[in-house]
Amino acid sequence: MKRLGGPVVITLLSLVLPLVMGALSVPYIIEKLGVAGFGVLTLIWGIFGYFSLFDFGIGKALTKRVAECESGSPQAAVAIRVGLLLLMGLGVISGLLLAIAYPALLRHGILVDSPENFRSIAWLAFGMPFLLVGIGLRGVLEGLGRFSAPAFARIILGIATFGLPVPLLAVWPTLDVIVVGLVGGRVLTIASQGWACRDLLGAALRVRGERAALREIVSFGGWMMVSNLVSPLMVFADRFVIAGSSVASQLAYYTTPFELVTRLLVLPAAATTVLFPKMAGQQGADRHHVAGRMMVRGMGMMFVALLPVVIAGSVFASDFLGWWLNPDFAAQAAGPMALLCWGVLCNSVAQFPFSYLQSMGKVRQIAYLHLLELPVYFMTLPWFLERWGILGAAIAWLLRVVFDLFALSALSAIMLFYGIRQHDD
Repeated sequence: MKRLGGPVVITLLSLVLPLVMGALSVPYIIEKLGVAGFGVLTLIWGIFGYFSLFDFGIGKALTKRVAECESGSPQAAVAIRVGLLLLMGLGVISGLLLAIAYPALLRHGILVDSPENFRSIAWLAFGMPFLLVGIGLRGVLEGLGRFSAPAFARIILGIATFGLPVPLLAVWPTLDVIVVGLVGGRVLTIASQGWACRDLLGAALRVRGERAALREIVSFGGWMMVSNLVSPLMVFADRFVIAGSSVASQLAYYTTPFELVTRLLVLPAAATTVLFPKMAGQQGADRHHVAGRMMVRGMGMMFVALLPVVIAGSVFASDFLGWWLNPDFAAQAAGPMALLCWGVLCNSVAQFPFSYLQSMGKVRQIAYLHLLELPVYFMTLPWFLERWGILGAAIAWLLRVVFDLFALSALSAIMLFYGIRQHDD
C-alpha cells in the first residue's frame, strides 16, 4: 500500500484543486455574467457533468481490461480501439441529441432565445465527443498505472472550467466564450492523455476490432451504466422529494451541510481510483486473496483517516455553522450535519468493496443492489420527512448508506471466500 501513496496524493490534489479554484472564481464569474447568465453557465456545467455518465461505463471497462492485460499486448490494443470508437460514436450521438433538444429548452423556458445561448449550446454539442473520448483515455492510463497524466488532465479541466473564465470575462464578458474555453480544455486533455499512452494508441490503430472485445466492454459497461445512473439519483434526487413535501421551506438546512460534508468523498475517490486497476490487474490463482487484502486495508485506513474528522464535524456542527453562517441557521442544520457526517464515513468505506467487486467483474450484482435500494429509499423517505422533518431526510440517507456498506461488504466477503476456496481446491 505504501507504493500507492504517491499516486493517491497526486489524484487527490487533482480532485481538490478544481474545488479550490471554483470557490475563488465563482463570485467574480457571477459579477461579470450576472445571476441569469451564471444560471445558464451552471446548467452547461451540469450538462457536461451529466453527459459524462453516458460513457456507458466504457471508461471503467477500459481500465479493467487494460489492467488485466500485459502492457502493450494485442488484447489491450483491441480493447482500446473498440472502446474509443464506441465513445466517439456516443459523443457524436450525445451532441446531436443536445442540438435537437435546444428548441425544447427554449419552449419550456429553460433557456432564453439569444445568439449567445445558441452559440453556447452549439459549442457544447461540438464538445461532447471530446468529453467522452477523454474519459476513455483516462481509463486507459489508469489501467496502465499511469496516474500523473489523468491528474494533469483534471487540473487542465479545472483551469478551463473555473480559472480560464476570469481572464476571458475581463475581455469578452459573454457566456459563449467561456463554453469555447470549456471545449478547448477537453481538447487539451485528449492531447495530453493521448500523448501519455501514444504507444498503445499506435498499436490500437494497427489492429482490428473483435466482436468478443465489443461484447465484453458493452456488457461490463452496460451494468456499470445502471449504477452510474441510479447512484446519483439516490445522492441528489432526495432534495426534489423534500422540495415537494410539507417541509420544503427547510430544504436549505439539509442541502447546505450535505454539500459541505460530501466534499470529503474526494478522499476515497482518489484512493479507489488508484486501487481499482491494481486489484483488476492481479493475476494467478491468488488474485482474490491479494485484491481482497487491498480492499480490507483500504477500508481500515479510510475509516481511521476520516473518523476524527467525522467526530469533530458531529460534535462541533452547531458551532461551525453558527460561525460560518449564523446561529439561527445552525440551530436547524446542525442535527442533519451530524448525521450526514456519519453517512459520509460509511459511504467512504463502502467505496472499497464497491471497487473490489467491480475489479472482479461483478458489476451486475452491484447494479441489482442499487436497483433494489432505489425504490425502497424513495418509498421510505416521505415517511421519515413526515415524522422527523428535515432531520428525517438525514436519517433516511444515513440508513441507506449504512445498508449499502453492509451489503457491499457482504457481497465482497462471499466473493472473496469462494475465490480463495477455489484456489485451495
